[in-house]
Amino acid sequence: LCSPNAQVRANAMRLLSECFPLVRERKANASLEEWKRQGGDLLRRQADAMVHGLQDPVPECRAEALRCLSVVLAQHWHQMPRQGVKEMVNAALDLCQDASAAAVRAAAVRSLASLADCTAAHDACAKVLPKALRGAVTDSSPRVRQAALDALIKVSRSEALSKVLP
Repeated sequence: LCSPNAQVRANAMRLLSECFPLVRERKANASLEEWKRQGGDLLRRQADAMVHGLQDPVPECRAEALRCLSVVLAQHWHQMPRQGVKEMVNAALDLCQDASAAAVRAAAVRSLASLADCTAAHDACAKVLPKALRGAVTDSSPRVRQAALDALIKVSRSEALSKVLP
């Protein structure tokens, strides 16, 4: 995740999402509380690594981090630390306005829209999707507009979220 090579960073992010959550083996002499604390620390470090990937200087790495973020949040929303989830969602929302790359904006819209599949994330979706889609539907890039259209279709199919968007 800290390699100077962008392709290596993107691959590392993909591996992190596929192996998520990494856990420590409980040693026989470790207390349950200590093992849980270490697990929480490790989970926080993984969340921090994902947020760091969203800030990568290379657009392809940011787009890959967004794809990985959507997988991790959709599958592990309840396990993630609340502050980590908030940072990830806000970072993804900020990337919907990424001026340097349409691929990043499109990946950000898709990432936030994928949270509609996770019922635990519906409250967050209700707050961020209108903001994310506001600029995406009129974006200069067809790729971003297509991602926005796909997101609108996905949200319209969700009974819980269909009334969120005007």
